[in-house]
This record gives sequence, structure tokens and C-alpha cells, in this order.
Amino acid sequence: MRAVTEDDKKIAKTVLSAFKGGSPVVRNYFNDSHDVSVDILSVVGTPDVDISSYGTIGLSDYPMLECGKKNPTRLELCGAALSSFTLFPNILSEAAFTIIKSSEVWRPGHFLKNIVGHYELESSLRSLYFTTPFFWEEDLHELNLNGKAINWLMCFPISDAELGYLEKYGEAQFENMLEAAGVNVFDTSRSSCV
Repeated sequence: MRAVTEDDKKIAKTVLSAFKGGSPVVRNYFNDSHDVSVDILSVVGTPDVDISSYGTIGLSDYPMLECGKKNPTRLELCGAALSSFTLFPNILSEAAFTIIKSSEVWRPGHFLKNIVGHYELESSLRSLYFTTPFFWEEDLHELNLNGKAINWLMCFPISDAELGYLEKYGEAQFENMLEAAGVNVFDTSRSSCV
């Protein structure tokens, strides 16, 4: 289990303030080999009564590498899902572990293929999309802690057809399409809009 640092406490306070919810629960998640862990803060009933919000704490301890050099930006992840979709924090932690072991810089528009399908076999929303935290953009902006510039990426599940659209047309057109279709990205049981 990871030791809780002062930076962790500041990140948790920032995330909790953004979620504007009730009682937070923080749970530790390990990767398969139990050598890396992140915490996930969850708040039930926000932003709506049947939705829970989640945020990583500790992903920003790990630098992203760009051409073998440490990128100055560090990441934390956030997202929300139907409270009945209890596997979302597992998916979020798996995404964090993938980012930790990767040798790339993660930005809005990136995705993890089939990560949701790994946990929820029956779901038509099999991949995870990363974007700016538009739902919490007023509160989850860059946080500077001890020389680290921490930024958040919001994650939500997308279908194979939506992923194909994203790959073909790019993130701006993909997000415009989701908005025009009125997609509720927190509804993990939704149908594909493509």
C-alpha cells in the first residue's frame, strides 16, 4: 500500500471540491503484479443521484516520457459512471497502470482499446476515451505541487464504432458528434451513437 503524501492530500482535496459531493471513499488499487498502486477517490450521488464520480490519486507520482525525457506535465484521471456500474474504478485504475508503464505522453484524444471489455464482457462500450475534464473544467485545471504541473484527463467508455469514427475524423469532430447526438457520457449502458 502506498504511503499518503501531502501532495496526495492536496490532489484529493482538489478532486473532492470539483465533485461537490458528499462523503468520499478512497480505496487503493494494485496492478496485477502488486508492485504499483494508485488510490481512487469516489463520491456517490454526484453529479446526479444515480451517478458516482471517481478520480485517481497518485498517478501524478509517475512521469510521462517523451523521447526518453520526462515530460513536465503529470496526470491524474477522473470520470463518472452510473453508480450501478461498480467496475468503473477498476477500469480507471487499469488505465492509470497502462499510462504508468507506457513510454508516451497521454493527451486529450487518446484512447485505450478494449479496456472496458476486459471487465464488462457484455458491454458495447469496450474502449476508454481520454479528454479534457469538460464537466469539471472550472475546478480541475492545472495544479502545481512541488515542481509538478498536474493536469486531469477525463475518461469515458466508447463503442467500437465510435472509436472508428474517432480514428477516422479526429478528436474535435468526434466530440462535436457526441455533443450533437446528446450523448450522456456517464451512462455506461448507453447505445453507440454511430
